[in-house]
Amino acid sequence: MRLLGIIALLLVTIGAPRAFAGSGANAIVFSDPTAVVDWYDDFLGGGNAGGTGNGDHGWVTGTGNPAGATCGGSNGSITTGNDQNHLGVFGLQAGATNGNVCQLCATSTTGTYGITPTVGGWKIVTTLKLQVADATMHAWGGLADSQSILDPPASTAGDAGGVAVVYYNGTHWVGHTCQGGTCATDTAALDGSGCTLDTNWHRYTISMNAAATTLTYQCDTATAQTQTVDLPTGRSAPHFGAVDVTAAATRTLYVDLFWLHLPVTR
Repeated sequence: MRLLGIIALLLVTIGAPRAFAGSGANAIVFSDPTAVVDWYDDFLGGGNAGGTGNGDHGWVTGTGNPAGATCGGSNGSITTGNDQNHLGVFGLQAGATNGNVCQLCATSTTGTYGITPTVGGWKIVTTLKLQVADATMHAWGGLADSQSILDPPASTAGDAGGVAVVYYNGTHWVGHTCQGGTCATDTAALDGSGCTLDTNWHRYTISMNAAATTLTYQCDTATAQTQTVDLPTGRSAPHFGAVDVTAAATRTLYVDLFWLHLPVTR
């Protein structure tokens, strides 16, 4: 029995994924991982009041950091109402001005920390909820290689680079990728059978195949969609955003979980 216990301990120690932590500009410290990496945040730790030091890994938000962020005063940990069973929920509240945006980045120094999406084999899982499912807000979650707005549609010039699931113009969640200011045509809708477009919690998955040639997006159990062009090549960090498209009220994207898995050795 003692031998079995030792073997079990060794398996847990050797086989467990390596988790990386940090804060501020060092939130993404696995710039060039040499082993399996699992980087995740359930937003149970940290100040979760906006600014710096949010979540377990020191995500940053607020005016000017990330660049262009105009967050409302209530961004932060949400533990009331329908969200009370989702401990550690972070709400990105865009201020009540048409065009205001609230961004949440895992690092304040983009382009230096993060992964290079074209290494292949990685996967993102995130749990998100819209405050409203109509045309008065945009939202996204994924990876970005700069602090510029990763805001759809595909014709938007200036999206420096990134890959994300995005909600735009009150229609659908779609897959969205850009490289060097050029964006691919967005995927078909991710919501549909198996993922209803509403204000409930949904799980979104983004993955890159091992050959780094195809991005796959999925919402819950709905049909997966793919993209093969304009895949970002810059070092990219976890990134979320919400945009207010009405001056009548604030608009909020709720984030419950972010998990990035790198199953490859490189």
